[in-house]
Amino acid sequence: MRREGYLPGIREFENWLTTGDTASALGKTPQGIKWLLENRRLRGARTRLGWLVDPKDVERYAREHGIEQKGEDDG
Repeated sequence: MRREGYLPGIREFENWLTTGDTASALGKTPQGIKWLLENRRLRGARTRLGWLVDPKDVERYAREHGIEQKGEDDG
């Protein structure tokens, strides 16, 4: 169960996606992904190096918006 304001542990962050990876998966631009994060449409965490995006929330967003995610092998 996910709680509002829940912050994952460092091990979980290792699996989170960059805005570039998320943009590729959803067919959007990195700027579009940042907008989604800043407006809380996607769950992420802002770090000193940039945003990290929860991969489970990327899956949720894709499902809710009828987006077929592109995998690493889809090129």
